Amino acid sequence: MFIRPLIAPLMAGALLAATAPAMAQSAEGIQIQTADLNLDSAAGRTTLERRIGNAERQLCSGDLTTGSRVRLAQEQQACKAEVRRQVYAQFPGLSRNG
Repeated sequence: MFIRPLIAPLMAGALLAATAPAMAQSAEGIQIQTADLNLDSAAGRTTLERRIGNAERQLCSGDLTTGSRVRLAQEQQACKAEVRRQVYAQFPGLSRNG
């Protein structure tokens, strides 16, 4: 699965080095590995949620500058929502609530 950082370019330092072996990163975005997951099981969905969280942290983190906390928080929330939207768009039968 490939997640494109549509909102991330708005934030400085959005693309960081990959920290999880289940993710690969390029200039275009992050790829979350799902082939090893059984998404019909709770354990597989939990692992996917952890990988999505890692992708969110990598794509949606930003540098904090004076006076930018509110704006940065809003951008981060929008970015995280976009990451999740892209993931769940690729798994239409998968419930966001587990």
